[in-house]
Amino acid sequence: MTGFDVDPDSLRQASVQMQGAADDLDQALSGFVNSLSSIVEPWGSDMLGQLIGGGYAAIEELAIKTYSSVVDGLDAFAEGIDNMAATYGGTEQATTADINKVGE
Repeated sequence: MTGFDVDPDSLRQASVQMQGAADDLDQALSGFVNSLSSIVEPWGSDMLGQLIGGGYAAIEELAIKTYSSVVDGLDAFAEGIDNMAATYGGTEQATTADINKVGE
């Protein structure tokens, strides 16, 4: 097999689905962040509690940044797939128009 087929409509549909996944994850992340903000600091203010609280805060920040970067990545992939669909669709239309002109 020397070629391949590209279906711009399928690419657009995949882009919409990926964007939906990004939106769902973003909503879940917002809910997660909201629930974390309601947690009081049960570890106390003594030396051990300060160590636990500091570790917790660092892990919380890392988790939020990580999930946010996944949302950003899915957004970027969805946009890239949509751009790919537009490029392939435009190329297909232009090629079809050029071929039709040859027959005139």
